[in-house]
Amino acid sequence: MKLTKNISAIALAVTVLGSMVPAVSQAAVGDNVSAGGGAISIRFEGSNAGYNSNLELWIGGLNVSGSIFPNHATPVGTTFNVPGTFTAGQLLDIQLHVVNTGNVWHTGSGAGNVDGIAHANVVYNYGGDVGRTFVGFEDLYGGGDLDY
Repeated sequence: MKLTKNISAIALAVTVLGSMVPAVSQAAVGDNVSAGGGAISIRFEGSNAGYNSNLELWIGGLNVSGSIFPNHATPVGTTFNVPGTFTAGQLLDIQLHVVNTGNVWHTGSGAGNVDGIAHANVVYNYGGDVGRTFVGFEDLYGGGDLDY
């Protein structure tokens, strides 16, 4: 499933709005996403995936979002405001749940993924907006065509 770019494989992307702490200033497959301190909003940017999927946000081992953004039913631009505020540097585990396969893909290095491959591409200061982080997912086991 994806949110802002056309991709030929199944992928998903979301924009995380709010104060984020980038590890680097460029896009990077396998990067972690961390809070910058304060509130977090997540915006659905679209999808062209064939599979059904949704997202969850986990922080400190807790699901703080529930299941959000079913990719074939969510209008582009839909925003979810995560309840609470978050400490700068707190790790955000954004997860893509692929309903058809049962696979769950995490942001980060891929260590938490069943195939050991990074399935999320993280773009910091997306669209020139400081603090806006774009996350695009690849939803196929083994990385599919790796287009995120």
